[in-house]
Amino acid sequence: MLVRNLLKNRYAAVTANKMLAALRRTLEEAYRLDGMTATEYQKAIAFPNLPLPNQQKLRGRALSGSEIDQLLAICEKDPSPK
Repeated sequence: MLVRNLLKNRYAAVTANKMLAALRRTLEEAYRLDGMTATEYQKAIAFPNLPLPNQQKLRGRALSGSEIDQLLAICEKDPSPK
């Protein structure tokens, strides 16, 4: 697909994949609003995401149960309006 190749050449894989997801969602809305047939829609969204280099690891880490409890306790003590 031309759009996929253009994004691949201009952006990092993660950024390009976000843009491709937005394109798929826009196409879904066009289909939902009768702007295209089901066949046209299926053909239009039939493109894969770009592969991530070295299957990029997710950033961050999982919080332990006690860390989550501490965060919730701090939120409970927060005096700002809820």
